[in-house]
Amino acid sequence: MIESKYTENVRLKVPLSSGTVLPNLYGLRFIAAMVVLLGHGWQNLHQINISVPDWPLFQKGSIAVLFFFTLSGFLLAYLAQVRPVFNAKSFLTSRFVRIVPLYYLVVLAGFFILVKVLPAITGENYLHFSLINGLPYYLLFVPNLAILSLPEPFGGLYNLWSIGSEMQFYLIFPLVILFVSKPKKRQAAFLFLTLLWCCVHEFALDHPDRIWARFLDTIPFEYMFCGAFWGILLANGKNDLFRQPRWFYTGMIGTTLLSLLLLTTTALDSHFSLHWWLPWIWGILLFVFAQRPVLFLQTRPMVVGGIISYGIYLLHPWISFPLRWLFLKIPFVVSYSWTIYLLLLGILSWVFAWFIYRYYEQPLKTRFVSNLKRL
Repeated sequence: MIESKYTENVRLKVPLSSGTVLPNLYGLRFIAAMVVLLGHGWQNLHQINISVPDWPLFQKGSIAVLFFFTLSGFLLAYLAQVRPVFNAKSFLTSRFVRIVPLYYLVVLAGFFILVKVLPAITGENYLHFSLINGLPYYLLFVPNLAILSLPEPFGGLYNLWSIGSEMQFYLIFPLVILFVSKPKKRQAAFLFLTLLWCCVHEFALDHPDRIWARFLDTIPFEYMFCGAFWGILLANGKNDLFRQPRWFYTGMIGTTLLSLLLLTTTALDSHFSLHWWLPWIWGILLFVFAQRPVLFLQTRPMVVGGIISYGIYLLHPWISFPLRWLFLKIPFVVSYSWTIYLLLLGILSWVFAWFIYRYYEQPLKTRFVSNLKRL
């Protein structure tokens, strides 16, 4: 999650550190987070046998997660390119400070709830593996290996596989930036890595051992590499062919329409070769929307939602537990069906994510930065 001074312009009480302003991307991030939330909410309602429409939008959570991967590569590469010098130690430290505090809070609290609290209340086991077997995967940032190696269910810990994938990408990214210094060569390097990873993915899908396909599904680096390609292209200046008005507005309209089709219909739902073309849709969308102000995406609720979207993503599975219990226990609530559940899930996730960001993530980050300055 890349940070900027934009929050100062909208007078938020959740200020971020200095960086480069790409305010539209906050709004896009918030939209993607809500699509993930709706997708998980739709699955949860089916699990407790509550009737819910099978609208395509409710089944697009995985598509939105892939957007987050593309956005991560895009912003990391953009900032690495616009800064005079890339410092790998500073890069890894900033990623650590942004990701780890909330991640570890969710991991430790999650295991405690699933192993101790819920079994004591309901008498049921919520994990089919022991704490000793499962916790190391999460502490070492390889939860994507956990979902391949351990028996289901994982409860609210399942969605952490994507955070593990991002952390693994953070180890590769500095190597590319450090070893390839010129912008044009960096673009070529990330283009090559995108195509290479697509080929590896394609090979795995045809491999008789399906574990390879499942493993590569948990490390979709082609989306991050492709996002990095477009991020460097954005940072390279204003004389590129793709910045000409006819190409720019065509890209903005085209990617918007394709995104709406992806989210609201099943017209493009074939997962065959999805990894070949979807990274480019998301990459071009980020490239064009990063350059022109879109007032809707820069409204205060959208910007704040984008800032706290990391918290929304990690916390909403745990908010769904009491909501599902409420739906099963109180007939009055059940009679109002799925709308109340999704509305409450969205509002409460937003509120709790803001609260955690304001009173947990930001204070820890401020203290850590001040300690670094003293050293």
